Amino acid sequence: MRLRCPEGDAPGFSRSGSFGTGPYGTVIDAYRVVCASGRQSDIFMDMYHPHKEMGDVPGFKTLPELPARIAKGCPPEVPDAAPGTYVFQALELERPSGIDLRKAELSHPDVGGWVYARFTIGADGRVDPSSLDFPLPSLDPRLKELVSKYLISLQLDPPLHKPGCPVPQRFEGGVEVRKSS
Repeated sequence: MRLRCPEGDAPGFSRSGSFGTGPYGTVIDAYRVVCASGRQSDIFMDMYHPHKEMGDVPGFKTLPELPARIAKGCPPEVPDAAPGTYVFQALELERPSGIDLRKAELSHPDVGGWVYARFTIGADGRVDPSSLDFPLPSLDPRLKELVSKYLISLQLDPPLHKPGCPVPQRFEGGVEVRKSS
């Protein structure tokens, strides 16, 4: 999240997959990083090794801190975002929302499986229905409906940027739906 392209913009990125065991016995993951200029790079990381790399990725810059993490005010004034419009990631918050989709006990009589969802938890601790996204195209509509209803029904602890300053938080994760018949 602190990585910046040579031009200063934050790159988009997606996980490409795991590439086996690295030299320290842990898994190496690859990420495709795309800059606004169109430059694309693959960055390989060992996310599980206890060493914290402090150097820059060759060809990129690394910010010393996340800009949204050190933003001032309430709502926080995040660079390049209109006041009150920025949606925070968990690492940018003093207290992220306490959601754990692994604890969801969902079942359906006819279908089951893992559902991957992306959504925004509002400053009120509720899931914003308009933000719900299920990026896996083959998702059975019955599972999508069940998980949507579940998420919209939740009342969570509001995410806090700083004490007393609730803000929206972007969340994504998988939830298991068990076939109940």
